Amino acid sequence: MQNGISYWESQIKQYLDDTNNHVLVRADLIYEEEAALCSEIILQARSVKDDELSFKAYVYNEEPDFKTSEIRDLKKEAEEAERARLEQERLAEEARLAEEARIAEEAGSPRKPPCRPSRQKLQKCKHGYRRQDTNTIPIRTVPE
Repeated sequence: MQNGISYWESQIKQYLDDTNNHVLVRADLIYEEEAALCSEIILQARSVKDDELSFKAYVYNEEPDFKTSEIRDLKKEAEEAERARLEQERLAEEARLAEEARIAEEAGSPRKPPCRPSRQKLQKCKHGYRRQDTNTIPIRTVPE
């Protein structure tokens, strides 16, 4: 019985060892919908000088004693590593801010909150909010 792709590879190797001729080999991978591994392989081979070796085989991609738990999800690992990196940066920033607050407290000057524009100084416009110009005098039109 023909077991997997190794049987067909051994047929090609045997032909090459016996004749020292060239062989054209083509392997097409067939994937099921959204699968990471191919489900089957179409393997074609033909000898160049003679037609002593010529076949087209459908080989199912299955491994005896293969456990799906051994497959690593690389995308999931990368996302977890990125989350861990961001968490580490957040903790480092919190530690830095706490250290700055401690130093400012020891020096006797309370730490000022970051300067943000007051909501009263902003005017709503069609694009969102814009800063109100405080140097202009509102013009009032008088009816004629």
